Amino acid sequence: MERTPIAEYGFLSDCRSAALVSRDGSVDWWCPARFDSPSVFGRILDPDAGHWVLRPAGERNS
Repeated sequence: MERTPIAEYGFLSDCRSAALVSRDGSVDWWCPARFDSPSVFGRILDPDAGHWVLRPAGERNS
């Protein structure tokens, strides 16, 4: 897997926790409890560290 450049991520936050989401909808880094807590998904650092994706099923029109 080719790494996604950091500029291609969106930063989502509720002022307590944060996530980095790629353009294709993959949550590649997320700290759910606090900014300084361990991340649940860490794909941004290691391709095998885990991620979560929410996408429509089937084909999409570009």
